[in-house]
Amino acid sequence: MPNDRLEKIQKLYEEDIENSFLLYALALEYQACGELSLSIEFFEKLRDLDPGYLGLYYPLTGLYNQVGNKDLALIRVKEGLEWALKKNNLKTRSELEGLMNSIQELDE
Repeated sequence: MPNDRLEKIQKLYEEDIENSFLLYALALEYQACGELSLSIEFFEKLRDLDPGYLGLYYPLTGLYNQVGNKDLALIRVKEGLEWALKKNNLKTRSELEGLMNSIQELDE
């Protein structure tokens, strides 16, 4: 069931559908509401619109892993690592490397 914050973000998004932050906020809000498929959908829209938006890769990877799609989780985390390297963002790179390692360890 949508909450007030989700409804407000949806309204803002409808007025500016190419706003990366609003896509990110919607994806996180859907995740918080347990709507994992909608969360993934909005993270993927964000990735299509703005693939350099580094904040999307950690939660999107985690969602794919959570729903049992480890192959796509690894694809997305590797994409995030590439972007983190391009942007020289060592913190994000380290976080994504840790996430990738934990996903790979679960497969062993």
